[in-house]
Amino acid sequence: MILIIYLMMGLISEGHKKTTDIYERLKKDNSNDKNAWKDLGYLFFRLKDFHKAIECFEKAVEENSKNTENWYYIALSYVELNENRKALSYFNKIIEKHQKLKPVWDWLVLLLVQAATAL
Repeated sequence: MILIIYLMMGLISEGHKKTTDIYERLKKDNSNDKNAWKDLGYLFFRLKDFHKAIECFEKAVEENSKNTENWYYIALSYVELNENRKALSYFNKIIEKHQKLKPVWDWLVLLLVQAATAL
C-alpha cells in the first residue's frame, strides 16, 4: 500500500535513487503487505529496471504462486531484456493455468514468430 502512495506522489518522476532506497528498506523489513513485492515490481518495470522488476515479481510469486499476473510481468520483463527463451517459459506457465488469457497468447505468438524468423 505504501508503494501505491509513492507512485501517486510522482516518485517515478523524481528518479531512481529514492526508489532504490524504498527497495532496500522493503527487503530489510520483509513487509507483511502481500502486494508490496508486486507493487514494487510494477514500479521497477515502469522505471525500465527490468532486472530488479524480475527480482521483485519472483519474490511476489514466492508469497503467492496462484497470482499469475506476477508471472506475466516477469515474462514481459524478460521480453524487454530480449531474453525470449526465459519469457517463453513464463508465458507457458501462465498458459498452463489460464489458457484463455488472450494477451499471453498474443505475446507467445509474437515471440514464436520472432524466434522462427531469427533462424
